[in-house]
Amino acid sequence: MKLRFNYGRYWQIPDLFDLYTTNDTSLIRLSIVRGNQQVGNVLLKPQKTVSYELGIEQQLSDVFAVGFTAYYKDIFDLSSFREVIAIPTSYFQSFNVDYGNVKGFELNLQKRMSNMWAFGINYTLQFAKGTGAFAADWYNLYYYYQDAPPVIDYYLDFDERHSVNANLDFTLPRDFFFVLLQDFTSSFVYSAHSGMPYTPKDLRGNRLGEENSARMPGYWNVDWNFSRRVKVGSVYLTLNGLITNLFNTTQVTNVHETSGDPDWAGDDEPPLDQFTVLTIAETRYSPQADYNHDGLITRVERKQDYLIATRDFYRCPINYNDGFKALFGVGIGF
Repeated sequence: MKLRFNYGRYWQIPDLFDLYTTNDTSLIRLSIVRGNQQVGNVLLKPQKTVSYELGIEQQLSDVFAVGFTAYYKDIFDLSSFREVIAIPTSYFQSFNVDYGNVKGFELNLQKRMSNMWAFGINYTLQFAKGTGAFAADWYNLYYYYQDAPPVIDYYLDFDERHSVNANLDFTLPRDFFFVLLQDFTSSFVYSAHSGMPYTPKDLRGNRLGEENSARMPGYWNVDWNFSRRVKVGSVYLTLNGLITNLFNTTQVTNVHETSGDPDWAGDDEPPLDQFTVLTIAETRYSPQADYNHDGLITRVERKQDYLIATRDFYRCPINYNDGFKALFGVGIGF
């Protein structure tokens, strides 16, 4: 059994945007006149992290091993924009005022390559809280909601509670009994993620509850990477393939804060009497909305067309990870 403990203190230079944005004297004057502008601060201190880690590793056999790691991190002097009261108007400047804390543990099981296969799986439980994930967090809250700076921590934007990562690898020898799989390597990579936090809001943009108090749906993914080496005359050809999202699973990465849905903002359905009938003689008539093509767009057809257009408007492909994708390549070796 192997036992390890690590204690570290780390310093990181602030984001250059927080240091130098709008630091030219003439630009500062223009920004202050405009109001609500972000000004950098060259006197920012480095971000400081104090980290503790405890790990245990145990070999179960010649090929199997398990491990456990617990960690705790305090992050001090994170930069955030704060209002500076000034004449003729206030502006916002970055200061070392935010704090973060990350803690959790990892469990893993590993099997090294033997009998042509290897395996590994890792589970992580993590909690990430603080008073700001990014320097502009409070600026946005103040600008839109006139919120005071946070005095208690909340779950940060990157707080992923549960995650699982696993890999299954195969390496087949050159004398493998099935000719088509000789000198073939393959790797399946599986990952599962619980949902990231978001802040629920009503249709007017008002927050419902605390910051980051709701969760997006989780998702899982499988990637497949494979290659085969083939001798052709005096050269070797390596046939490579990479398939991402092998099972074409739906992977939500962002949602509308008003509904928690990636494709719909939660708008109320309009009443039928809001719509009027259109005839083919009117300029607003559209054959696409006349579903039975009788030259008359009824109220029901207009409402149906409105709902379809609204849902198309809210559908956003960047709210999802990519679907099934296959890439292939050929390498030449001598």
